[in-house]
Amino acid sequence: MHKFLKRDLERIIMDQLENLNTQSEHILLIKEQNELLVKYNHKLIDKLSDKLNEPKPYPVPKRKTMNTKEIVIHLIKEDMRFNQYIAALRKLGIEAYCFDLDLTSLIAKLMGHEMTNEWIGHYVLELLKTESLPVKPLGNNLYRLAEECYNSLLKFKNDNNVDGALID
Repeated sequence: MHKFLKRDLERIIMDQLENLNTQSEHILLIKEQNELLVKYNHKLIDKLSDKLNEPKPYPVPKRKTMNTKEIVIHLIKEDMRFNQYIAALRKLGIEAYCFDLDLTSLIAKLMGHEMTNEWIGHYVLELLKTESLPVKPLGNNLYRLAEECYNSLLKFKNDNNVDGALID
């Protein structure tokens, strides 16, 4: 057993008291820091919530608008591609005569044509030119033919003096 003198005990108690005071100061400092953190955290939340409430301008890509001529050429190309698919089905022995996109009437309307038997016959002859071409998924190989068909239909219109074209 170890014997302590009064002065030793006083020194130990004084050291402990000093440690308690130091710890108390640390606790006060930590409390103060915590209060500051809470205060700044609230300020930050307020700033962020203000920014979250503001509408964000999202970039909207500019779309290229098509004029009537481009739309008609695109529709003719799609009709040609559809005609290719129907012809390919016929080669496989599948009759697909009941399928029709009815793009012909839309093309005629956009071009200002009347749907006469002569006009339909002329358009069908243009479509038949595509049956011997290879079938491509997007029909990119048909664009030139679609432009030629468009020009041919314009010439047909001018030759037959039909008014009311919607061509831009």
